[in-house]
Amino acid sequence: MRLRRALASCRRHRTQVAANSPDCALSQWYSFTRKQLLPLDVPGRLAKWLLTRAGDPTGEEIRPGASVELRRSQGELAAELGTNRSTLNRALQSFANLGYVTVDGDRVVLRDPARLAVNIG
Repeated sequence: MRLRRALASCRRHRTQVAANSPDCALSQWYSFTRKQLLPLDVPGRLAKWLLTRAGDPTGEEIRPGASVELRRSQGELAAELGTNRSTLNRALQSFANLGYVTVDGDRVVLRDPARLAVNIG
């Protein structure tokens, strides 16, 4: 909801809102994130999201066993990644079945970050 308000505020007050305001900064971050993730398929978007949150989008510097706190519902994460909840859940389950990750409630443990990074392309 905050993102929608920020985007609307930036659109309505382009000339009045300073470029470094929190709302426009949030809008710019969101736009950048979407441009980086949308060219990928859903497993690629999820892999990149997880690896970026763990500290290295390439997966090379992440030790196996590193964890990522989701801090959002699967529906919210799906919306952030430009997909729906069931597709996101299938991608996450696929990674778990392949042994790349372990899902523990709100936490995802990266078991094999290098192989997870292969999904980014």
